[in-house]
Amino acid sequence: MSQNSFQDFGKIMVRNPLFSYQILFNDENTTKNLDELIRDYFEDEKFLEAIFWSSKQLYSTILKLKNENLSEKKRDRILLTLKKYLIRASTRPTPYGTFAGTAIQNISENDTQESFSNKKKLRLDVNIIRNIIRSIENNKFLSQHISYSANNTLYSFNNQFRYLEIDKKCKNNPQVSSLEKNEILNFVHSKSKKEKVNFHLIYNRFSEDFEEQEFLEFFHELVDSGFLVSELELSQTDKNELRHINEFLEKYEIKNSPEALQYKSLLKLISDYISNIQNSPSGDFNKSEFESISELFKDMKINMENEQIFHVDVLNENASLPEFSVNNLRNLNEAISILSKITAKGQRESEVESFIKIFSEKYETASVSLLEALDPEIGIGFPASENIGSVSNNEFINFTKKSIKDQSKNKQNFSSWLINKIESLSHGETEIRINKNDLQDIQDQNSSLSNSFNIVGQVLNSDKILLQSAGGVHANTLLSRFAYMNNEIQSLCKSIAYFEKEISDDIIFAEIIWIPDGKEANITRKLTYFNYEIPIYYNSSFPIRNQISLRDILVCIENNEIVLKSKNLKKRIIPRLSSAHNFMASNNSIYRFLCALQDQNPLNLAILPDFLSSKKRFFPRIVFKNIILHPYCWILQESNITTIKNSQIPLQKLKDFFKKWNVNQYVLLCQGDNELFLDTSNDSYLDILLDEIYKNHKIIVLKEWLYDPNSTDSFVNQFILPLKTNQPKAMTKSSLNYVQTGKRNFHPGEKWLYFKIYCDANYSDVILKKLFKQIKKLEKNKLVEKWFFIRYLDPHYHIRLRIQMKSDQFSGEIISQANQNLGYFIKKNIIWKISLDTYNREIERYSVSEIDTAEYIFYKDSLLFSKFLKHEDFNDNIKLRMFSAAKNVDSWLDLFKLDLKAKKDFCETMKNSFAKEQSENFKIETEKKYRENQDLFHSFLKNDTFVQFFRERNRNLAELNLNNQNLQDFIHMSLNRWFIANQRNWEFLIYYFCHKYYNRCLYSSSEKDL
Repeated sequence: MSQNSFQDFGKIMVRNPLFSYQILFNDENTTKNLDELIRDYFEDEKFLEAIFWSSKQLYSTILKLKNENLSEKKRDRILLTLKKYLIRASTRPTPYGTFAGTAIQNISENDTQESFSNKKKLRLDVNIIRNIIRSIENNKFLSQHISYSANNTLYSFNNQFRYLEIDKKCKNNPQVSSLEKNEILNFVHSKSKKEKVNFHLIYNRFSEDFEEQEFLEFFHELVDSGFLVSELELSQTDKNELRHINEFLEKYEIKNSPEALQYKSLLKLISDYISNIQNSPSGDFNKSEFESISELFKDMKINMENEQIFHVDVLNENASLPEFSVNNLRNLNEAISILSKITAKGQRESEVESFIKIFSEKYETASVSLLEALDPEIGIGFPASENIGSVSNNEFINFTKKSIKDQSKNKQNFSSWLINKIESLSHGETEIRINKNDLQDIQDQNSSLSNSFNIVGQVLNSDKILLQSAGGVHANTLLSRFAYMNNEIQSLCKSIAYFEKEISDDIIFAEIIWIPDGKEANITRKLTYFNYEIPIYYNSSFPIRNQISLRDILVCIENNEIVLKSKNLKKRIIPRLSSAHNFMASNNSIYRFLCALQDQNPLNLAILPDFLSSKKRFFPRIVFKNIILHPYCWILQESNITTIKNSQIPLQKLKDFFKKWNVNQYVLLCQGDNELFLDTSNDSYLDILLDEIYKNHKIIVLKEWLYDPNSTDSFVNQFILPLKTNQPKAMTKSSLNYVQTGKRNFHPGEKWLYFKIYCDANYSDVILKKLFKQIKKLEKNKLVEKWFFIRYLDPHYHIRLRIQMKSDQFSGEIISQANQNLGYFIKKNIIWKISLDTYNREIERYSVSEIDTAEYIFYKDSLLFSKFLKHEDFNDNIKLRMFSAAKNVDSWLDLFKLDLKAKKDFCETMKNSFAKEQSENFKIETEKKYRENQDLFHSFLKNDTFVQFFRERNRNLAELNLNNQNLQDFIHMSLNRWFIANQRNWEFLIYYFCHKYYNRCLYSSSEKDL
């Protein structure tokens, strides 16, 4: 694929269900009756094992069903469930216990198998490990020997320790808690930074003041409240998940105790069972040995989570995938571009956008501790509270708070071009075929895809491919969960991570460590391929030097992007979540925030119709070459469902719908990611569909099933193909000025006056002229040291004017003169509000040592602009203003001593950065404007117009110690002053013009050299 936009990593992951779909069909290739078929599989060892691992209770019920020990009603419900499981086991490739397996293979080695060997991979269920840990922690003898460390979310604020408290009974609802500081907590906090602590170590320090039992109760409160975290706590990325427990049980003081020996016996029994099962053939799960373990759990009073003690995955040693040819790879590459054209442009997650806005309002450009910023009482939380400071953590009323909803619901995401195509389909047309010429005028979004991502799809019997999705924040999200199963998958995941690190070698990539509650904890297990981890509450498997403490992370906003920085390592951090966990549904704000920052403008390519609001009953198939971008869909809307439910013969009404809308014989019942094969001509399948209809769904979606019952390739497949872009984007570095000494905040009248003057943008230059006259007088009278201004939206347009006074005592006079000078504008309501605010200096951006220099630069640049405002043509001629802004950029680049090549490269980088924010239409219009004005523009940049103004500013700044790292900031602020509104659009346009200009100059000079 090297000639295309994307390259593969040489490997492909293939998933297949347990059985061939041929088990559902008879010799005439019609489906069998499910009632008869399911009875046959009551004796199938592979099917029974798959049921056993997915639900021990259901397995036990099958035994009762075989012995006729169930009521008729319960029997019918169980049979319905088992029919669904059997259909799943033969038609759905998504891994779930032993119902489906995973294989990894070279792309060139795809082969079709009628059957394939598999190997079970068994691990303790995460929740069972949790329960073993809780059991040890509750053991009176063993608990006294457990070592603890301070909760890694803990931070100090005023007279409090604040931290994320994890309710061990309900881990889905963590909340920020606080404890008033005292001598004991200070000691524990200080001591646990250097080493793990235990009860005896702390008690010995305070034994003179407390009775042992009294202190023990206090200590247990610290543990129960989550202030202290046990050494036994889970570690998500440790290959040996029981290592912490085993090491604890081998401690000298306890290793031969009856209590420790009992737990060792349990772990040995579990280890032997896992070894035996992993080496046993499919269908063998040694039920008697499992029961022995189950009984020991009961004897030790360890909660067994409905006896689901183990989590099982299956590694297929070979897989069934029809030929995956070079031509298919090429077509998929083109299909991604096509899909990116007909999918609406990806938008930044609303929660990220809101956080940027609210953070900027509260903290402006400051770098703030992550823990403080995400504290909903002290900071702004995440999702950010619009009413800053209004959150109160009152446990008496906390029950009224609603849990955070998953914001990742599907919305209709395709372009107007596709909508028009669908609406213009003639009667009887059911398919939209796309060719490249149809979309040649539409820009693709390939550059917005992540540096690595996955294609998920299915290779069909007739050399067609169903492309289900493309995109994601990185390719390891879907792969890493299975990496523990063999070295080949691990190697692939390492290659993907290495590719990312190599592109941005000055950036720290760090794996996020958080373990959710319930069964989803099992799918978040992973190995890590980065050098750092960010643990949230739970233990890291890395040494301390490779852990990034939450206390070490600073948050700031740079170029309208959230940036995380490490204080200790002095580098930018990019968090990574190497699992497919739906973090948007989590109530852990720290976890949710870090995950959202993996990619702040994610692009996921898939056609996602909003069936509910569209009210359509049919959606066409969409095809590019041999790639199906979306299958046929039929939708039973709420009115159809009501009609069927109210009918005396619901089955007939359902068949009437099928006939009216020409529903295919073989379809998939779709509920979110779950798909269930159905035959619309077989009543035993329709019983399943009717059962779903009676569950009060608002809509029922059916998709075409795309396999051929007559084919010899009779295994459903799903492939995950990781890709990397040929033009990877390096993550931008960050300014790393962490020193926070020196004066930062100046309240009104305290050396600085900070005015916010709210007005209409169109009058802002007129108001500035008036202000400049007043300021000139103030300077002449030696009341003012320096001053500068910018234009701002928050969200209302206003001028921000900052004045440094010669003395605090002049504040009253300056304010009074400002009111007099602006009185006319206030009276006419041109200025609708003036406020005095606290000036927060941008110390993190410019550093303590350079903030005075930065303010002086802003002063001289504001002074420059005041001279331009006196020029009549500058005010009236927007083209002159724009051309002079470009000359302003050129003057800045001269000041920082950039040569012609460096100027061209700098403008190209800035142009590309701002291009991400612009619409395709604006980019096209910018190119047109350049073509129309290029000769005049080039002539203006070469002539002497306004040159004396720029030279004077540069002379004033030339002797300063200028930091090249701040160049883009100085230009950005300068251009903000230059234009009254839409500054970011103007900035893109100017960099676009300048890049073209420097490119032409370089080309001309190279021609002369020739």
